[in-house]
Amino acid sequence: MRFIFPGVLLLMLVACAAPRQQAAVPTGGSQTIMIDTPGIEGATCVVQNGSRIWNVAAPGPVTVPRASYPLEINCFKGEHLRGQGHVTPSFAPVEAKAGEGCVTCRYPGIIRVALVLNDSLMTVPMLRQQP
Repeated sequence: MRFIFPGVLLLMLVACAAPRQQAAVPTGGSQTIMIDTPGIEGATCVVQNGSRIWNVAAPGPVTVPRASYPLEINCFKGEHLRGQGHVTPSFAPVEAKAGEGCVTCRYPGIIRVALVLNDSLMTVPMLRQQP
């Protein structure tokens, strides 16, 4: 018993002295994100961040600058499938007002936009009854 206490104390000291691993902090002025349209291949998405706009074929990647602006995504395929997404970045409170150049701002790595049938654009032909 008298050897157990010093051993436990030594183990605790070693654990406290071990270097701690820091959480990964985003670096660089841009981030590549994946735009996904589940179940739909070949959709076109317009991604907007502040005043900048990118077109991307979904599913696919797009590289955007890190900023405190929300990211707006509008996707479509053909005339009748539409979908929208809106994500806000996570950021350090000090940089919240910085806008562009927010090094710690980070959007989700994958943004999924569900495309739904936009039936308001569809015209349904009227069927005439025969006399």
